Amino acid sequence: MHFSLASASLAIILIATGCAAKGTTCESNQVVICKGNGNGGLLSLGNIASGLLGENCSGGDVYCCSEDDVEQIGLINLDLNAQCSLNRVL
Repeated sequence: MHFSLASASLAIILIATGCAAKGTTCESNQVVICKGNGNGGLLSLGNIASGLLGENCSGGDVYCCSEDDVEQIGLINLDLNAQCSLNRVL
């Protein structure tokens, strides 16, 4: 009985986490870019695991940008408003 209750609780947590994470993912051909996360407003690549935003995006705006744009242009010359989509404002 105790094992069943623990399994049910874990399943509920996983389902709730999955639902909450829907708004925090980028598509497979995009990368997460963090802006203004306590580092003077500099852009940095997001720490992603299985498409979820990492901890280093915890204090600023989060953008989804094309991998091709990031590779060709680089973070310094990237125009977030024109080339990326705002994913979430934290």
